[in-house]
Amino acid sequence: MQITMYDTWEDMIEVMQRASREADARVKPWQREIKVGDHFVQQTEYGFPIFGKVLATYQQRHLKHYRFCFCFSEACPEGEKGDVHVSVITSLIDEATLKAMYRKLNKPA
Repeated sequence: MQITMYDTWEDMIEVMQRASREADARVKPWQREIKVGDHFVQQTEYGFPIFGKVLATYQQRHLKHYRFCFCFSEACPEGEKGDVHVSVITSLIDEATLKAMYRKLNKPA
């Protein structure tokens, strides 16, 4: 985890806006089409994938590449809801694969 300190609120907003523009520039055509109900996997630099399902999209122009999702992984097997930028989604998967991975990560010890 990386923590960044900012001198002002404006500095933080500027960095966040720049990062969002850079992420928007990386969006591939197939990622732009990701919609509610789609299932996906995101490969991470941490050595484990994150699995998710898109629950909602946003109407605001500045959020056009964000999706509200339910995601889970080895680090958070029970899952959580939050925003995902489509540029980090590496592939779409089917519902059966998503459910199988959830069961695998949440099987009783």
